[in-house]
Amino acid sequence: MSGSPLSPITYMFTDDISKKFRDRGWVRGSGGDLYYNGNGTTEHPHLHLRIRGQRTVRVGGDIRLAVSMLAWSDGQQGRGGGGWTYIRDGEIHDRNWRRNQPSVRSGAVIEEFAWIMDYFANG
Repeated sequence: MSGSPLSPITYMFTDDISKKFRDRGWVRGSGGDLYYNGNGTTEHPHLHLRIRGQRTVRVGGDIRLAVSMLAWSDGQQGRGGGGWTYIRDGEIHDRNWRRNQPSVRSGAVIEEFAWIMDYFANG
């Protein structure tokens, strides 16, 4: 048998994947999930992003595969409010996401939501 040995498959680390979002202003919470409210904090209301990076994305690959959840949370769960899930396991969960976008006055949040959903819908 000739030739060189096969190269090991290299995967991105969870932190490398989340850095792509942190560079856009997302903030890491105490549990490792990422939050975006346009103010650089984890306070409600916010977008909530969960990354599952353990051996999910090869180096140079599509980081959408590592997003296990994107949701909107108004912080009012149990008090008449709640949240809405848009992405689950790397796929758009709410096909009516344009109509069901977060009801928020923050232009930064609306812009970030549109960016990430467009990225998932169109690559």
